[in-house]
Amino acid sequence: MRRTLLTFYNPMISASSANCCISGAVRSLELQVKSRGPLAPAPSTQDSQTEVGLALFTHQGDAGLEINIHSLLTLLWVPGLQRCHCHVFTQHSTAAIAAFPDATAAVIKPADWLRLSAGSVEITLQDVNDNPPVFPNDILDLTIEENIGDGFKIMQLTATDADEGPNALVTYTIISGADDSFRVDPESGDLIATRKLDRERRSKYSLLVRADDGRQSSDMRLNITISDVNDHAPKFSRGGYSFDIPEDTAPGSIVAAILASDSDSGVNGEVTYSLEEEDVEDDTFLLNPVTGVFNVTRPLDYEAQRFYVLTAWARDGGGQASRLRVYFNVLDVNDNAPIFNASVYSRSISESLVPGASILTLAASDADDVWHQGDPQGTFNITKDGVLHTKRPLDREIQSFYNLIIIVHDLAPPPMTRFTSTAQVSIILLDVNDCPPTFTSQRVTYLQENTPVDTVVFTAKASDADSGPNSYVEYSLVGPFGNKFSIGTVDGDVRLVGELDREELSNYTLTVVATDKGTPSLSSTMDVTMMVLDVNDNTPSFSQNIYDVEIEEDTLTGSDCFASDADEGTNGQIRFSITGGNANAEFRIDSVTGMISVAKQLDREAHASYSLKVQASDRGSSPRVDQATVNIVLLDVNDCSPVFELSPYTVSVLENLDNLLLNILQVVARDDDQGANGQLSYMLSGGNDDAAFSLSSSGQLSLTQTLDRETQEKYLLLVTATDSGSPALSGTATVTVVVEDENDNIPLFSSSSFHTSIPEDAPTGSDLLLVSCTDADVGLNGVISYSLSGGDGQFSVNPSTGQIISSSLLDREARSTYQLLVVATDGGEPQGLSSSATVSVVVSDVNDNPPRFHHHPYVTHIPAYTSTGSLVFAVTVTDEDAGSNAQLHYSLMGRNSDKFKIDPVRGAITANEKLTGSSEVTLTVRVKDGGANPKTDTTTVTVRFVTGGDFPVIKLRENTFTFPESQPTNTIVTKVTGSSTRGGPLSYYIASGNLDNAFHVDQLTGELLIKHPLDYEHIQKYVLWIEARDQGFPPYSSYGKVEITVLDVNDNHPLFDKEPFHAEILENLSPQRVLLVSAIDQDSGPNGQLEYAIVDGNKENSFSINRATGEIRTTRPLDREKLAQYALRVKATDRGSPPKVTTVKVLINVLDVNDNAPRFSKIFSATVPENAPVGYTVTRVTTTDEDAGTNAISRYSIADSSLPFSINPSTGDISISRPLNREDTDHYIAKVSAHDSGWTVSTDVTIFITDVNDNAPRFSRPSYYLDYPELTEVGSLVTRVSATDPDEGTNGKIFYFIRSQSEYFRINSSTGEIFVKQQIKYQNTTGPSSMNINRHSFIVTASDRGLKPLVSESHRHCKCCGQQ
Repeated sequence: MRRTLLTFYNPMISASSANCCISGAVRSLELQVKSRGPLAPAPSTQDSQTEVGLALFTHQGDAGLEINIHSLLTLLWVPGLQRCHCHVFTQHSTAAIAAFPDATAAVIKPADWLRLSAGSVEITLQDVNDNPPVFPNDILDLTIEENIGDGFKIMQLTATDADEGPNALVTYTIISGADDSFRVDPESGDLIATRKLDRERRSKYSLLVRADDGRQSSDMRLNITISDVNDHAPKFSRGGYSFDIPEDTAPGSIVAAILASDSDSGVNGEVTYSLEEEDVEDDTFLLNPVTGVFNVTRPLDYEAQRFYVLTAWARDGGGQASRLRVYFNVLDVNDNAPIFNASVYSRSISESLVPGASILTLAASDADDVWHQGDPQGTFNITKDGVLHTKRPLDREIQSFYNLIIIVHDLAPPPMTRFTSTAQVSIILLDVNDCPPTFTSQRVTYLQENTPVDTVVFTAKASDADSGPNSYVEYSLVGPFGNKFSIGTVDGDVRLVGELDREELSNYTLTVVATDKGTPSLSSTMDVTMMVLDVNDNTPSFSQNIYDVEIEEDTLTGSDCFASDADEGTNGQIRFSITGGNANAEFRIDSVTGMISVAKQLDREAHASYSLKVQASDRGSSPRVDQATVNIVLLDVNDCSPVFELSPYTVSVLENLDNLLLNILQVVARDDDQGANGQLSYMLSGGNDDAAFSLSSSGQLSLTQTLDRETQEKYLLLVTATDSGSPALSGTATVTVVVEDENDNIPLFSSSSFHTSIPEDAPTGSDLLLVSCTDADVGLNGVISYSLSGGDGQFSVNPSTGQIISSSLLDREARSTYQLLVVATDGGEPQGLSSSATVSVVVSDVNDNPPRFHHHPYVTHIPAYTSTGSLVFAVTVTDEDAGSNAQLHYSLMGRNSDKFKIDPVRGAITANEKLTGSSEVTLTVRVKDGGANPKTDTTTVTVRFVTGGDFPVIKLRENTFTFPESQPTNTIVTKVTGSSTRGGPLSYYIASGNLDNAFHVDQLTGELLIKHPLDYEHIQKYVLWIEARDQGFPPYSSYGKVEITVLDVNDNHPLFDKEPFHAEILENLSPQRVLLVSAIDQDSGPNGQLEYAIVDGNKENSFSINRATGEIRTTRPLDREKLAQYALRVKATDRGSPPKVTTVKVLINVLDVNDNAPRFSKIFSATVPENAPVGYTVTRVTTTDEDAGTNAISRYSIADSSLPFSINPSTGDISISRPLNREDTDHYIAKVSAHDSGWTVSTDVTIFITDVNDNAPRFSRPSYYLDYPELTEVGSLVTRVSATDPDEGTNGKIFYFIRSQSEYFRINSSTGEIFVKQQIKYQNTTGPSSMNINRHSFIVTASDRGLKPLVSESHRHCKCCGQQ
C-alpha cells in the first residue's frame, strides 16, 4: 500500500461528500484510489513558476485512476508513485496539480491561475499486479566445467517485482533448451544440473527461463558454455599401422603418417607424437611431433633388413597418453628382365592326352624371382620351370587348334615396372572317337491317358560331335515297357502299342539308346518320361470318415484332414471347406492343405466340443466331392480365476460361545475350469490378525477362540480361493463376521452411591438427580430401564432417562432424610441384568416454622433484693426448623429492659443491676431465628418482687465440670440439693442452657446426668441454670449455675471435599503441580491436624504429595502413550490417638502432546487397470498414531505432482488424476506423506498398471513386396511377417492368419512365417493385360488374444520369377 500527499491551494473551493474538494480551512482528506492500468506521458509543457515543470498524462485505453474535485479535477496515478508532494492550483471552480521537484505526479493545468491557497490530501494507493518480474539482464552468459553431477547447484536466478505482497511472489521455470540436463527450483530459483554434463556430448546450451508472478512474466536467455576437463586420452585412428616402403626410397622422403585425436578441447585436445627412446636411437625414421608424419633418414636395403617395428606415443597437453606399434616393410625393387631361349614352338597331340601330360619345355632366365603363365582358357598350364602340360582333358570337338602366347615376367610389385618376354606355341589336336551320341530331343512328353494305340507320342533325336563314321547314329529301346511303346531304328519315332491308365501308372520312363558307328562304337542313353495326363474319372476320398481331435482351448494351431483323389491336375486338386458345425466361424480350413486352424479365441467353458462337417472337392470341370466329420474336443486350460458368486459374505456369530463352532460359514467359489484347474483350496489371506478364525482348505470357516463383541464387534476377513492349475489362479472374497451381542455386561452406575439434597418446599415433579448408567452391550441388551425403591413414595424415577424427581410435597420437619435404591436393568432376555446404587437424599430446611415461646405470658417471682447477675428467669422456645433457620437469638424490649439482660443464645434473663422493688416489672422478650427471612415471636415476662419471702436455698458442691465428648450417657455430673422454709420437698429443673437436651436433672433427687451423647464439634461448652422450685403458691424458685466444658475426642474421620478428585496434565512436562487434594477434620487440635500420603496407583513413583498441604506434583515427565490415566489412592490421616484415616480416589488424565509420528499400517501396493477412469480409487493408505485426538489425525499428500494420482488428504484414498497408459509406464512408485500437525513420515506406494487390450497389433511394414522363384519345393519358407503389440499377457500375444484363403501360401500362426502350399509355376506374359498373372497378393491379419481381440492387416505381394 502506498500513500501520496497532495497540497491544495485555494480553500474557497466548496467541499462535498461526492467529490474531494476543500472548504474553509485546510484539512486532511483520505481518498479511495482505484487503479486500472498504466499511463503514458503526454507531451510535456513548461511553467516558469515551477522548478520541475508540469506533465500532462493521457489515458492508454482505460488507464489511470480518477479523483473528482468539484467534478473538474482529474488526478491520474503514475505507476511506481511512492510519495508525492504536489500543489493544487485553483481558479474559480477548476483545479490542477503541480509537482515539487522531489515528486512525480500527473497534472492537468489551466492556462492562468489567479488566487492560490493551500490544502493537503493524503492518498492511499493499493497495489495491483501491474508489474512483471524483471531479470537483471535479458541475456546471461555462463561457463561451467563439464562432469558436474546430478543435483549440482549452478546458480540462483533472481528477478525482482516492483509490486508488493502476493503480487511480488515470483516462481521460476525453464521454458526451453534444458535437454533434460537442467531444472530450476520454482521458489528459490536455484538452477540445478539433473545429470552429468559432458562437453564432448554437448558443449553449449541456451536456456529460456521465465519468472512469473501469477499474472505477468519475463523471460531471460541463459547461455551456458561447458568448459573442458581433460577426461579423454588421445586415441589413434587405427589399432595399428603397417607401411610398405620400396628399398629405393630416397632419404628424407615422407613414408607414412599416423593420426591420433583427442575429444577434449584447448590444450587438453592438442596431441603431440614421439617414439620410444630405443626407436629414436635407431634414427632410420624420424617422427614429426606435430603432424605425425614419418620421414626416412637414410637409404634402405631389402637384402639387409626387410622390416622395422617402432613404438609411437601420442600425448595431449593435459598429460594423458596412448601408444601403438608401427610396422615398416621394405619392398624389393625390380631391375632385370627375363629372356626365352626360343621365340616360336609347335606340337601336334592326341585329344585323348590325359591331364598333366607334358607337351614341351620352355626356358627363360632372370636374376629376380619369376613365374610362368598358361593360356587364357585354362586348358594348359606351365610350371615355374617352363614345362607346358595339359591342365584338363582335351576335346577336339570343342577346339581343335591352340595358339598360345607364353609370357614370362618378374615379380616387381605395382606400381613398379615389371619386365616381361614372350614366346609363341602352336598346338594341333588329332580326333579320337571319344564322343558318344548326344540327345537333342526333350526328355519329357505328355499324353492323355485315353490316347489311341499306334499314335507317335515322341521322336528321339541325337547327334555325334566326332567326324566321319564316328558320327553316324542308330536308336533302340531298353526296359520293361515294350508292351506299351516301340521306336524306329533310324528316325527315332516312339509309338504307343498298348492302352494307358493314368490312375494305374501316371508316367513311364523309357530308356532310349543312341549308338555311333565308331570303332569301338560309343553309345548314350536318355530317359524319356511319358507323362500320362489325367481325365477326371475319380472322386476325392478322405483317409477316414471321422476325425477325432483334442486341442487345448487356448491353442492357435489345428489339425490336418487328409483326402486323396486318384486324378491329377485340376481333376486331382482337392479343395477343402467347412460345410457345417461352424456357425460362429470359430475355425477356418486351408482350402489347399486341409489344415483346420482356430479362427477365434476358444473357450471350453462356453463350448466344450465341436463337430465340423468338412467337404473335399476336386477341381474338375464336373467336380466330384467327399465329406468327413471332424470332432474337436477342447482340453481345459487354466484360464478361469475362481469367483465367489456370493461375495461379500456376512455371517453373525454370538459372542462368548462355550463350545466353539466347527463351521460358522461355508464359502464357495466357482471355477469353470476342469480337473486340477478347477480344484480349489481356500485360505484366509487377511483380516485374521488375532487368529480368531480358521479356514479349512475346503472353505469351512470356524472359530478358534471365543469372541467378545465389546472388544471387537466386526471382523472383515479376506478369503482367497486358489485353483490347482499351473500357474495357479486365485480369487478373493470378503467375509464380514458380525459378533452378535450376548447380555454379558451388567449396567454400571458411575458411582455406587449418590448424594443429593432437595429443599423441602420443592414443588412436585422437581428434578432431584440424574443417575447415569452405561451398559457395554448393544441392542435390547444395552437398553437400560430404571426403577426406584424406598422413600415412601415421595420420589419417582423416569424408567428411560434415570431422572429422579419428587412425586409429592416434602416436609423436612416430618422427615429430613431418605435412603433410595435405584435399580438399573437392561433389556436382555429372558432375564435382564441389573445393578443398583444408593441415593441419599437430604431434605434441606426451609425457614417455614417460626420460633414459639412455650408460654404467653411468663410470670416469675424473685426476691425484692436481687444481686447483679442473678438469674431472673429463663424463657423456653421451640423452632422446628434446622440449621441456621433454627438458630435463635433472644433480645429484650421495653422500658424496663435496661435493668435486665438476656443470654442471646440461651434465653436466660439475668439482673443487669442490683434489683430492688416492691411491685412487679414486665419485660418484653423477642426471639428471632437465623433464616434468610427471619421469623420472630414475642412474649412478656412479668417479674414480681417478693419482700421477705422465703425462697429455696440451692446448694451445688461444684459448679464447673469437664467431660470428654466421648463421656458415656447417664454419667452423673453432680447432685443438686436445696431446702425451703415453706415446707415440702423441692423440685429440680434445668431452666436454661440445656442445648440439644444433652443433660437431665432428676426432679426429685437433683441428680444432673448426661442424657444424650456430647459432641464437641457441635457445642464445646454448656452453661446450665438449675432451678430449685418449692411447693408453695405461688411457687418460688432459686437458681444455680453449672458450667460444663466438653473436651475434644478424635471421633471424626477426615472428610475430603470431593470423591473422586479429577485433574489433567499435559504429557512430557517437567515436574510441576497437578492439583491440591484437601480434607477437613471436625476434630480440633492434633485430632484435626491432617497428613496426606499416596497409598496406591503411583506407578513408577510418578507423583509426590506434600504431607501437610495435599499438593500433588509430578516427579518426572509423563508419557500418555505409556499410561493415559493414573488412579491414585490418597489417604488423609489425623494426629489423634489412635489416628483416623480416610482415602480418596484421584484420577489424573494425561493429556496428549504430539510427540509421536504417525506410522503407516503396512507396506502398500495396489493394481489398477490402465483404463480406469479419472477419479477411480486405487487404494487407501492408513496410519496409526500413538497420540490421541487431533494429534492422531493424519493428513496425506503426494509430493510428486507429475504422477497421475492424487490423494484425499483426510481419508488417504489414492485416486487417478489423469488417464493411465500401461504401455508408457507399467508401474508407479508414489511417495505418500502423512502429516499429523507436528510430524511428517513418508512411505512408497507401488501401483502396478494392469494391461487392457487397447492396442492392436502393428506390422513392421504395411505392405510387403518380394520376388519368388518358381517351382520351389512345397513347404519352403517364402518370408516372415512380424507384428508387435505393446500390450502384455494374452492381450499382447499375436497370432497370424491369411484373411482370405490363398491357393499357394500358408502362414504359421505363431511365428508369422509364410510357406508355399503348392508349387508356383511362372507363366509367360505376352501383353499388358497379363502383366500381373505372376503376382499373388493376399492379406495377412495379425490378431491378439484379448477377450475382445484387436486386429491389423498387412498386404503381401509375391511375384513369381521364372528360372533362367
